[in-house]
Amino acid sequence: MGLIFSVLLCGAIIYLRWLFGRVRPSNSGSRSQLSWYEQAIAFASGACLGGFAFVVNLSGHLTPRHRPFTPDDGLGYIYYIDGKYGGIYGNHFEYLVITYGVWVTWGGLMLILLIQKLRLRINYESRSLPLLAFAGSTFSIALGYAIWRVSLNVAQS
Repeated sequence: MGLIFSVLLCGAIIYLRWLFGRVRPSNSGSRSQLSWYEQAIAFASGACLGGFAFVVNLSGHLTPRHRPFTPDDGLGYIYYIDGKYGGIYGNHFEYLVITYGVWVTWGGLMLILLIQKLRLRINYESRSLPLLAFAGSTFSIALGYAIWRVSLNVAQS
């Protein structure tokens, strides 16, 4: 349920940012199609936002109620994760996501925004810009969830 809420929240943030940030259309011959780099920037920024939502969701799920207090080799919980609600043991993927995930997603987003401000001219009037960002966030959340579920199964086998 939390992942569905994250997808919807990312979509709402992206759409509202586009809705309130766009310039009113003018008849000065502005182009309506996005170039490949504009599409890539929109998709990558959405993927970073979705990755951050996945990290927040996973950190809320990793509580002492769901994980053991001591290492459990049989279930694959051998990495200590110091969480908000107390220290727990998790698998390698959970450890990497909780430890470095926030820095990677926000760092990627800041890098994308910096490249955009310094080099690129983005057509903010295009209607496909928020759709690409939403697709990126949905892809990122779904990919993170799939990798997490596979890592749980691999660690337990």
